[in-house]
Amino acid sequence: QFFEKEKKDLIHLHTSLFLEEAGGDPVKVAGVIKDIVQTISLIPDPITRSLYIKQTSKLLEVTESVLVNETNKILRKRIVKRLPANDQSALDADIISYKPKQEEPKFQFHLDDTQERDIVRLLLENSNSEVEGENGILRILRNMEDVEIENQLYNKVLKEYIQYYTQQDYISQAHFINHPETEVRELTIDILQTPYELSDNWAKMHDVHITNKVLLTQQDILKTISFLKLKKVVKMKLEIEQQIKELQDIKTEEADNEINLYLKEVTELQQLIKRLSIDTGTVVLPYIK
Repeated sequence: QFFEKEKKDLIHLHTSLFLEEAGGDPVKVAGVIKDIVQTISLIPDPITRSLYIKQTSKLLEVTESVLVNETNKILRKRIVKRLPANDQSALDADIISYKPKQEEPKFQFHLDDTQERDIVRLLLENSNSEVEGENGILRILRNMEDVEIENQLYNKVLKEYIQYYTQQDYISQAHFINHPETEVRELTIDILQTPYELSDNWAKMHDVHITNKVLLTQQDILKTISFLKLKKVVKMKLEIEQQIKELQDIKTEEADNEINLYLKEVTELQQLIKRLSIDTGTVVLPYIK
């Protein structure tokens, strides 16, 4: 009956009970805040984590930026522990800071946003990887030469990798964990704190029993880049089909000639979609076939 009446999840219930025990004692309240932040930092999904921070800041009567800063400290320490020793030494002593924006950013829909984010994940995770005798980052960048990243933040990270590796220089996770731009730092923490697993379907489709990290990396790179290319090609095909639809209303010989050219492009793109669908094990919806 108590839980039904309160209708609060465990974190909020935990916060309420501990605040009640602390009374108005500043030392005890500070302890409560540390406990809650520790709990929130265990939430793997960055969006869910942000929502809990926002809601908990109201319960604790503490500014959101304080909770974000404390959470980032914990996340950063965990990430640093997983870094190779040479990467850890490259980190600055200062803890990652957070400056809340005055206005809520406008939500922008990107058809390929998830796949583009996955490219950044690949780059961050494979700084020290080698795939078939080739540096993991170089393998990714080589396969991305004909692919455009639309999301500006993800593209910024990609361009930095390209810049460094074009100059035959090394760039580590530490560079992005301690990046001068807040958005890049936060993206890096979110990606490195969110576990990624290759799907079982992918392994079954290719008859691959993944027990080797090198093999896992190879399959991960192939799947992620192929799927991004698939989304880009599908998007391109839909745009051309829309242009054909608009031209069909124009009853001229010039419009007909242009339609024929577009139809040839659609056929070529459809062949590419089929090939990429096989590579990724993706079922393309009927309306975009």
